[in-house]
Amino acid sequence: MIYFSFITLTTVGYGDISPALAIPRFFVFLESITGSFYLAIMVASLVSSHLAQKDA
Repeated sequence: MIYFSFITLTTVGYGDISPALAIPRFFVFLESITGSFYLAIMVASLVSSHLAQKDA
């Protein structure tokens, strides 16, 4: 379960494991969207902190 969750959150999605039912597919979809937003927020945070250090 940890492996599947990590692969889904990091949006790698090897495809070796996939849910068969509709409700788990929905939750996997939500987890993948959460992973994409997490990555975008993390990159934006790192860029803004780098720019703030450059200005100081």
